[in-house]
Amino acid sequence: MTRPAVRRPRLAVFVEYYLPGFRAGGPMRSVSAMVEQLGDEIEFFIVTRDRDEGSETPYDGCRRAAWTLVGKAQVRYLSPEEVTARHLVAAVREAQADAVYLNSFFAPMTVRLLAARRLGALDGMPLVLAPRGELTPGALQLKAFKKRSFLRAAAWTGLHSDVVFHASTERERDEIAGAIRLRAAPVVARNAVAFSAATSSERRSKMPGAARFVFLSRIARKKNLHLALERLRGIKGTAAFDIYGPVIDPVYWRECLRVADEMPPNVTVTYRGAIAHDDVAAALAAHHFLLLPTASENFGHAMVEALAAGCPLVTSDQTPWTYLRQRGIGWDLPLGDEQAWRDALQACVDMDDAAFAEASLSASRFAREIAAADVAADHRRLFGMILDPHASRPPRRGDAKSPAVAAG
Repeated sequence: MTRPAVRRPRLAVFVEYYLPGFRAGGPMRSVSAMVEQLGDEIEFFIVTRDRDEGSETPYDGCRRAAWTLVGKAQVRYLSPEEVTARHLVAAVREAQADAVYLNSFFAPMTVRLLAARRLGALDGMPLVLAPRGELTPGALQLKAFKKRSFLRAAAWTGLHSDVVFHASTERERDEIAGAIRLRAAPVVARNAVAFSAATSSERRSKMPGAARFVFLSRIARKKNLHLALERLRGIKGTAAFDIYGPVIDPVYWRECLRVADEMPPNVTVTYRGAIAHDDVAAALAAHHFLLLPTASENFGHAMVEALAAGCPLVTSDQTPWTYLRQRGIGWDLPLGDEQAWRDALQACVDMDDAAFAEASLSASRFAREIAAADVAADHRRLFGMILDPHASRPPRRGDAKSPAVAAG
């Protein structure tokens, strides 16, 4: 007698942008890698917008009002007019989801679905929320009044009551707990990573007195592209600085262009535009160092990809990737220490081929260590708390069994 197939647990995932888009950065990458790892164990139903970030036109061939198989997930694409609480709740019900996973703290999808839940929709539905770095001190400083006002209103209305918070690192766990008052400690589940090796096996050479830097990120104020340009001004030797990424904030981009126009002749700045994920590895492999003085990152996919391509990092100390100099794979520096940045960039320019080859090899080795981590087990534990009725819930804050807070 044939046994009936066991129904896999179903998870409704809300993310503002998803495949085939590529302009939105980290959250989309984290979700797609997670689906690839766990898609045979969990049925993923992803609700997202029908266009890429900053685009006014839908994806070619995009089917709305229907679930579309994309990789190992069923995806529902919504037009801007359909990103309403009614449509979001309806998608959860159509998917017959057992739980909901929200990616972003401030995004419209998250806020509208939580508000609908607070008013009685999806009663009893377990929810996980991944802030994706939006509650870091650096991120909260941008549009600070608006964000602080929302945090106060959310606390007053109990918008996040009984929501399980997902942190990508111990550092982000502490930042979430410092930004909002929670009854239970955030659960740490490291981000899945998916990167491809550079297409060329030819090792790049490095002459002392010259370096190729690359910036790979969304062009928005949080990423501090203007600081990268300003820090390159005073170097001795020659530098090429290639900028990859979509322009998310046109006003900020114009500020960066004004700085770029004032660069000395020994520093060449070139904007290369947005880049598809399949082309990232080859682009990184054509450079020596990733220069990204970001205000904050909860993970930093571009950094892991740069390491995988053998590019040491020159970045801020506001990311999970610290002690870079001790590892021989770059520098993580305080944003306000201008001299430290200039010293690091000058060291990059002065580095000879033998030293760069060693740093490049160490970088790629570290990326392989990151990729080898069993992050699937982290997510099984996270989702098991809400998909398995017999699983233990996260410990309440102050509980003697709560995990110790570790330094990031």
